[in-house]
Amino acid sequence: MLALATTHDGNVPLFLQPLDGNSSDQVSLLNAVTAIQTQLREADEEASVYVADNGVYSESNMRQLNRAGVKWVSRVSGTLTEAKALVQEGSQTWQQSEDGTVHWFSREMALPQGNERWVVVHTQASLQRSQQTLQRQASKAQASWEQKCWHLSNRRFACEADARAAFERELKGKPMWLEIHSELVAHPQYEGRGRPRKDASPASQQW
Repeated sequence: MLALATTHDGNVPLFLQPLDGNSSDQVSLLNAVTAIQTQLREADEEASVYVADNGVYSESNMRQLNRAGVKWVSRVSGTLTEAKALVQEGSQTWQQSEDGTVHWFSREMALPQGNERWVVVHTQASLQRSQQTLQRQASKAQASWEQKCWHLSNRRFACEADARAAFERELKGKPMWLEIHSELVAHPQYEGRGRPRKDASPASQQW
């Protein structure tokens, strides 16, 4: 692989370094950015700003960039404890765009790797995407549970207690938002083959 940096139009290479085919993007990109920033400073050029997705964001990576004096912008993973807490907390000072479709607030965060300014952004487009994703996940989960319940409904049990116990076992792991209603039905079992007489009493029942 090659770590390659060019001008914004892609015509002039600024940095080129051969890499091992198994090298990690996070490690190799960070090293490349650090080397580029060093070259720019030595040439008295203006240092660039490193922009990356949330795949690069971690305490160790940000600490390395901060030590190297690299200015950076990155998306923070929404699964981080601090990110969840900040989103949950919200703010009394939301700002919004002129058309009202984008809302945001910023917060200074004191973290082990140093101080960072986080910006929480809420948009109508992201809300719609989240709703669509949630709907797809809910539809998939519902289809899976419908199939699971269909298989259960085609089983027969020797007694009512066994049927109830099997139903309770199958409900383990059910999403809280999904409601499942059940009805226990007794199926009479007669001795002998063929259709039983009208006055025949069932020998047993299955549930």
